[in-house]
Amino acid sequence: MNYLNWREIDGYGCPVNIIETNRGYGKSYGWKKKCVKMVRRGGKFVYVVRRPQNWKDITDKKLQIFSDVNRDLGENIETKKAGFFRGDEQVGYIVELSKAQSVKPASFADVQMVIFDEFLIENNSPERYLPQEPVQLMNLFDTIARNRSDVKLYMLGNASVLYNPYVIFWNLRLPKKGRISISDNRRILLFIGVSEEFIQQRKETLAGELMQGTSYEAFALYNQFAFDNMLYLDKVPKGARYYVSIKAAVPLAVYTHGKYFYVSQNYEKNFPRVLVLPENVSDERETVARRSNFYVVLLKKLYLNGFVRYENVKVKELFIGFISAFL
Repeated sequence: MNYLNWREIDGYGCPVNIIETNRGYGKSYGWKKKCVKMVRRGGKFVYVVRRPQNWKDITDKKLQIFSDVNRDLGENIETKKAGFFRGDEQVGYIVELSKAQSVKPASFADVQMVIFDEFLIENNSPERYLPQEPVQLMNLFDTIARNRSDVKLYMLGNASVLYNPYVIFWNLRLPKKGRISISDNRRILLFIGVSEEFIQQRKETLAGELMQGTSYEAFALYNQFAFDNMLYLDKVPKGARYYVSIKAAVPLAVYTHGKYFYVSQNYEKNFPRVLVLPENVSDERETVARRSNFYVVLLKKLYLNGFVRYENVKVKELFIGFISAFL
């Protein structure tokens, strides 16, 4: 079966590599294989998790992250609470991004690779991004790399949301032709895609057969982003009334016209009604968005009943990311 071509990705020489594909395309297996080869040459790696609980969930269940690669390559890299070990030697460090400040005094001179696996959060997940998460990750990467140019960061996620906080923070362009887009400064690579050959191969597996005909098939097999479609896209009509602002990763404006509500980026900075998630409140004039809040209840009801329209796909994903916290 054909999998992710790591030579193609590494050939661009970008220190930061964001890789988003469908499930089963070899992202996780690929980075582990790269780590094994690097460890054999004397290098080490950092494995990033978002919160302490994420790592606790792994170690409490005694999961062995490298078990598949160990079997295939004849290695013995063990997953332990303190990190990853090859015999008595520690070859991989664990860093919890929410506590990254605590590792600033540390030296990572032997680290050549940083891995942030499953970095994307799907809209129906109870997990949430950290406040200013891209900034925190870049601070961590700076701590690890210092003034070196031989450290690479790989961020891997399943294709579910196009406009995640990292794409927005770095103002990355989505690939228009092919599967790769490079930032203007040539430092960040964004890979999105899957080959038709791989789709056919996956369809012939047991998992592929079980997915066929389900709503999950488009996401898992065809790499169609969960909310990347043309459904309910419409411009704000003339005469629409400004209703409420939403403080999301990008500020949003909600207008009302007839029986429909319209979400746009045409945001009025001084509008008095601003909904914001509790962890992002920064101004006393902002209204904390809670399940019982009148505007949240109304927008949730309108969304579930198909009465919300969106200026474009980006706005749609940002709004769904916000309202999904209350579904």
